[in-house]
Amino acid sequence: GDASSNSYVVSGAVGQADKVELNSELARSNSDGYDQTLLAVGAKYQLLRQQEKGLDVAFGGRYAHVDNNADDPSAKIYSLYLAGTKDFGSGKRASVKATLGVRWDRVDFGYGTESKTSVYGGVQVPLTSTGDVSVIGELQSKNYDDPDAAVPYALGLRWSPVGKSFNITAGINRDGIYVPDGSAYFV
Repeated sequence: GDASSNSYVVSGAVGQADKVELNSELARSNSDGYDQTLLAVGAKYQLLRQQEKGLDVAFGGRYAHVDNNADDPSAKIYSLYLAGTKDFGSGKRASVKATLGVRWDRVDFGYGTESKTSVYGGVQVPLTSTGDVSVIGELQSKNYDDPDAAVPYALGLRWSPVGKSFNITAGINRDGIYVPDGSAYFV
């Protein structure tokens, strides 16, 4: 028969104090009657600021609980990361930003545990001189040891109005831990 699939993701982050960010995510997917729901919470702490040290460095963590239907057990996912971001610009236009990081994930399935360390890199390229519209992308090494697992990536368009403390991002994402068959979803 024909395969059908749909999914959605709702996520948000809010800054608390000057260096702390709290975030959460709800994701739901259905593929040929196989349902999966993810609920995640996380936090990030800003260790260094570019204005002071020439580089943004942040440390963060996340906990996610994944409920599966049928006979598959639920999973618990623990993640920690350390990332640095640097602006590369001329001062006349909005800067290109590049990020490099390392991430550790541990997945506790009902039948066993797997953990893996991966590296990732990303870039934000402004499309306007003020930087309020940008293309963003990220590529990560495999974060799941299954031979059929795909390389995680994200690609999107971000609107971040100058002088405002929010942004809206839409794009496509593939996450190797949650979707080992390599499919991607729109976020």
